Amino acid sequence: KVKDMAFSVFGKAKSLVTGEEREQESGNVDVPSNFEFSVGNLIFGYFFLKNSFSSEQQRQQQNQTWINLAHTCTATMNLLFTEENLGKISEKSEYNIWLYGSQEDFETDATKKANGAVANGYNVSKLNLTDCAKHYPFLKERIQKLKKGGGCLLANGDWSADARKFTEAVALKCQKEGDNGVVFRFNMCVKDFVFSQNENGKLVTTGVRTKTDEVFKADAVVVCAGPQSANLLKQITNFKAPVGSMKGCTIDLYGVKNGPKVALADYSSGELNYQLTKYGGGRVRITGFADFIADTGEKISDSSPNGVVCSDHYEKLMLAYTKENYSNMTWTHMRKPWCGIRPITPDNLPVIGLAPNSANVFLNCGHGATGWTLSAGTGLLLANNLVESMKDFVPAKGWQKYKDLLEANGGSDVKPFSLERFTWFH
Repeated sequence: KVKDMAFSVFGKAKSLVTGEEREQESGNVDVPSNFEFSVGNLIFGYFFLKNSFSSEQQRQQQNQTWINLAHTCTATMNLLFTEENLGKISEKSEYNIWLYGSQEDFETDATKKANGAVANGYNVSKLNLTDCAKHYPFLKERIQKLKKGGGCLLANGDWSADARKFTEAVALKCQKEGDNGVVFRFNMCVKDFVFSQNENGKLVTTGVRTKTDEVFKADAVVVCAGPQSANLLKQITNFKAPVGSMKGCTIDLYGVKNGPKVALADYSSGELNYQLTKYGGGRVRITGFADFIADTGEKISDSSPNGVVCSDHYEKLMLAYTKENYSNMTWTHMRKPWCGIRPITPDNLPVIGLAPNSANVFLNCGHGATGWTLSAGTGLLLANNLVESMKDFVPAKGWQKYKDLLEANGGSDVKPFSLERFTWFH
């Protein structure tokens, strides 16, 4: 991940400055650089480099943190899909495939990932390009154009589904939880926090204020505002949290024939960051791009509610790559491109727990491109942190089974995810 991010951040910057062009693989599209320089991205770069040059002991600790989080997320999501009866929300796409476009990357990066996954209880297998094309004919056309070798990683037991349908199912369940029922307020923009006093050097928040100056009172506030989290938190932390903004794009295809049978991450596509996800009902989602941008306060696009404006070339390049490399796949119609921001941190770990200088503002943000993957586990860690930190909080019925699950999968310590790891002299 560090290598991939380094290429994304510094490789694009180099291309932007010198005009150098990366050698294009046959079947690839020429992706223009969209890296934007800003103070925020420079701060992000500082912490990224600091993390890259960490000691072996620090890297091992970070790897163990990822392993614990992976087990927590897997176990919690499985529990939600079974005991909480959320398993019928969507047709699942079993297995995920990662396609590598060079022998060097396959023998180094892919092998390292596979060995690490297997060592920690996950069923990941390697296939050379010949076997990959044999078992997954959908990839044959793309594989024939790879001139530098490569291979596939098959994540057995992994799966993909519709995150939106899952979210709607969770929201509906939350609303029906009797006295603990949740009330959602949509299309409201929070402007700042409301403070009442200073307790032991910590700011105590009594609520939040919207842009229409409506105030919502609260015993505690959880900030999960994606890339906007850093801007909200400046009022409390007095420093700009290095939560970077990485823009991507999705296009949904409908009436698909001869589409993929599994979800695909096409690492051979280079800076296009091309992915395909199979949904039910003849729908396939194309995902692409990972452009670091300077400002997340972009104008909302009329054609992309709750998204940001898509660059003009996104749709053209994503469709061109699809038709060039997966030409047997056809579709009857498509949704307009939707663009959004991935909130990413310099070390790829999310930010969870109490905000610095605050007595009751909690964080759950910075999940990068794996928001849904990490959602259940980080939500559980945060819920436990709230229960332990706020003396007046009483856990809801059924909490103990989640508490036990957390302790069985690496524990409840949120210190490795603290925002304080990104203070200058930490």
